[in-house]
Amino acid sequence: MTNWINSLWRKHKAMTVVGAAVLLVAGWTLTPWPRGFAAARWDLAKGRHILLVYGLPGLGSDNYWRLLRKRYGLEERRVAGCGAPWSLIEYANGYDAASEAAAKRKFGRDIVEITFKDALKEWWRQNPDAFTQK
Repeated sequence: MTNWINSLWRKHKAMTVVGAAVLLVAGWTLTPWPRGFAAARWDLAKGRHILLVYGLPGLGSDNYWRLLRKRYGLEERRVAGCGAPWSLIEYANGYDAASEAAAKRKFGRDIVEITFKDALKEWWRQNPDAFTQK
C-alpha cells in the first residue's frame, strides 16, 4: 500500500512542477506590456530616462533624438527594426508609456510631441526640396 502512495505522491510532485512551468511560460508570454512598464519604472528610479524604439527611422529622427538628448536628457534604445514581434512591440509600448508619463511629470508638458514637431520643422528647413520632382 505504501508503494502506491509513494507513486501517487511522486506523480503529484511532477505534475505540480510541469503545471508551474506551463503557467510561468504562459504568464511571461502574455504580459509583455506590464513587464515593459515595470522595467521602465526600475530604470527611472535609477535616473535613466530611455525611450525604446522599433521600426524604421522616420523623417527627422536624427534631429529628434539629438533634441531629446540635448534638451531633456532622454536616450534612445533601438530594440528592433520593422519586423518586430508582437511581444517586443508590446514590451516597448509599456516601457515607453511609463517613460513618457515620467517625462511629462518632470517637465510639465508633452516633450515627446513638442520635440517631434521641432525636429520635423528643422528637417524641412534642411531639406526643402526633398519631395519635389526634378
